[in-house]
Amino acid sequence: MSRCVRRAYLCGYDVLSGKSFDHRKDWVRERLISLSEIFTVEVLGYALMDNHQHVILRTRPDLEQELSDEEIAKRWVRLFPIAGEDNDELRVSALVLNKKRLVDLRKRLGCISWFMKSLNEFISRRANREDGCKGHFWDGRFKGQRLADEGAILACSIYVDLNPIRAKIAKTPEESTFTSAYERIQNAREKPKTELWLTPISDSPTRRGFLSITLPEYLTILDATGREVVYGKRGKIAPTLAPILERIGLNVSHWLTTSRHVGRLFSHLIGAPAALDQAAKNLGKIWLKGKSAAALAYS
Repeated sequence: MSRCVRRAYLCGYDVLSGKSFDHRKDWVRERLISLSEIFTVEVLGYALMDNHQHVILRTRPDLEQELSDEEIAKRWVRLFPIAGEDNDELRVSALVLNKKRLVDLRKRLGCISWFMKSLNEFISRRANREDGCKGHFWDGRFKGQRLADEGAILACSIYVDLNPIRAKIAKTPEESTFTSAYERIQNAREKPKTELWLTPISDSPTRRGFLSITLPEYLTILDATGREVVYGKRGKIAPTLAPILERIGLNVSHWLTTSRHVGRLFSHLIGAPAALDQAAKNLGKIWLKGKSAAALAYS
């Protein structure tokens, strides 16, 4: 998650200045698509709000190692073009010969930190040019939380996709523009369908998914959870919700609390109690924030 500083609006309408920055959402979305084609880091979900953004990312070390040296060089040159110069082929050839440099570039193209740097720095520079100012656009680097298991991924995905509804910007997922849910719904409605740039919910013939449920099942959970969060109808879980949650080891009665406050209940890691205990041990700590929430959600 990245948040703006200096009372700046990433997107949306600024009441004080009377200016609209809605067009910046297109900047971020287009940049995400471009980076997903360059990096071996996949975009699982996203939500673009007025003054902050959420992005769910997955590293793919297997894809990183499959790329040839020439492909790594081409992607790096595409990521950092030199304005006014038409020497891409020469730059690629020079990089291919520099094996030590290629080892470093291969790691960078598989790194979430470099992905976020390439996203946020690009948007920051462009927004500053538009605003006619200098300085920080984002509040620090970015806040990152590791998702340890499928339950954590599902909870975080629902949390991210419901951001516009919780903020009362949209009433339904199909109206929540600039979210991964909106794009998946629009893509499902297309005839004929085209391959979506986002990572698919479940496995496809050509791509690896990230949940053991289908898109319709995911949207069912999203809609049911959204109704409860927005209108406060706790306890009225859709009948089809329980079997799906049981299959991935989540407790239905605590699902709403977990999905609504997933960012606040946990700290560096979101996952089952065992995953939190292991992470704490690796860090030399007694416990990590979120252990009580994990015990309830995964009971």
